[in-house]
Amino acid sequence: MTKYYVIPIDSDCIGYFGIKEATSPYDDTPWFCGGCPQAFGGNDQGGISETLYRETLEESHMKVSLVQGASYYKKVHEHNGMNFWVCTKFSYEPSSTLPNFLRRREEKYRETTGAVLKVDMAEVPTTNREAAATRVLQVYFRRTGSRPKPQSINQFLTSETAEAIRKAAEVVQSGSLP
Repeated sequence: MTKYYVIPIDSDCIGYFGIKEATSPYDDTPWFCGGCPQAFGGNDQGGISETLYRETLEESHMKVSLVQGASYYKKVHEHNGMNFWVCTKFSYEPSSTLPNFLRRREEKYRETTGAVLKVDMAEVPTTNREAAATRVLQVYFRRTGSRPKPQSINQFLTSETAEAIRKAAEVVQSGSLP
C-alpha cells in the first residue's frame, strides 16, 4: 500500500513533527516508534496532496495546515511504497485544539498526541540516519522531558522516517528547498 509523509519546513529552516502516541488506539498495543517524533502522513487517501493535507491536520490536531500546490513540495525519500516529502507553504497555529467530541469518537485523532515539535533542520547532522534521528530526539527530550521506551527509540533511530529526516536536513543545508 502506498503511504505519503511530509515534514513541513518554514523559511527559518524549522521542521515541524508530530508526536506519535505510545500505544495504538485501536488495540492498545505498542506502536512502531511509539512516543517518538514523526513526519505527518499515512495511507493514500486520494492522492499525494489530499493525503498529506488530511493527515497533517489530523495528526497535528488542526495546528498545521498545508497549502496545496506542487511548487511547495519536494520528495526527499522513497522506500517500499513509503514516500517522504518536505513542504514549505503551510500555516501553524499552536493554540489550535481538536474538538473533544472528535478526539473521543474518532480513533484516528488518537494516533498522535497533537503536540508539534519544532526542530532547526540546519542543525540536524546528515552523516547518517541515526545521527539525524538522535538530534531530533535530543530536541524532543530537552523540550518535553519525555522519553519513549528504549524499543521505540531503537526503532526510530533505524527507521525510514530517520532517513527522511536526514535527507530533509540535506535539502535544507544545501539551500534547495522548494
